Amino acid sequence: MLLSKNRWVFIAFILVISCWVGCESTRRDINIFLLNTEFLFDNLPPHGRIVGRNIPIPTKQEYESAAQSIAVLIDRTVVAKVKSYLKKPQEWQIIFEEGRDTYTGQDVAILTTFPSVKSSITNFPNQRENYTVDGHKRSVRPSKILGVELKVAGQPTYVLITHLISRILKNDAKRLAQATVVRRQAIKGLTANKNVIIMEDMNDIPGTLTIQKLRGFDDTWANMIQTAESVDLTNRFTYIYKSEKHLLDHILISPSFQDEFLRVDKERRCQIFDVDLSDHRAMMVQLRFAD
Repeated sequence: MLLSKNRWVFIAFILVISCWVGCESTRRDINIFLLNTEFLFDNLPPHGRIVGRNIPIPTKQEYESAAQSIAVLIDRTVVAKVKSYLKKPQEWQIIFEEGRDTYTGQDVAILTTFPSVKSSITNFPNQRENYTVDGHKRSVRPSKILGVELKVAGQPTYVLITHLISRILKNDAKRLAQATVVRRQAIKGLTANKNVIIMEDMNDIPGTLTIQKLRGFDDTWANMIQTAESVDLTNRFTYIYKSEKHLLDHILISPSFQDEFLRVDKERRCQIFDVDLSDHRAMMVQLRFAD
């Protein structure tokens, strides 16, 4: 299985960016798929001891079964040709840099068929931002983050996938500081005339300072498009906590993708749906390029 290449690490989230050429020669559809796979642990060290959580470690058979289930899910929901791609691992690449989360052991990864700029792959080890809590100044960096430049439909596209700190401990200031680091990297891509995608579990809902920061509402650079706004309000959520629906997972795209986004029928631009593999719902965004 593709995932077994990184079986020593917990792959928390998978971004699948894949493509297919439609029946019309003048059309090319690009799909961006976001899946929180939850705790897909293997049965090898260091997963015998999980910091901060009491999580049962699966057998090798259970681990392989979970990986196979993810492959089937991708096959059914992303694009019609994914099955043939998965049968040819050489056409897919896993982009990964080990994270710094010592509490859950979570990491983020990208699974894609698009070419990547190897030198651009990073988890931003030296990017930090200051914040203040109870009068004390502190510094933070995102612990679960990955950046890479892909060539999507021949265009340079900078992808930032990140999982910001949880809201459980009321870490709003810390999460906002992490978002500031992410936005700073996005601006670098925007100023270099690259398309930009920011996505993952941000642990914040639309309208909060964190999401406004990520979208660029408080700086002079381009505002990211909230793709979920095309989803009907009754279905615009990715997580349910204490019977309350929240949109915590986001796929934000730069205005340079606006035409490609609006070219798709509204009901297919962004889709949010239930999966059996996670308590989070999956999200998929479609872009349509004219040849």
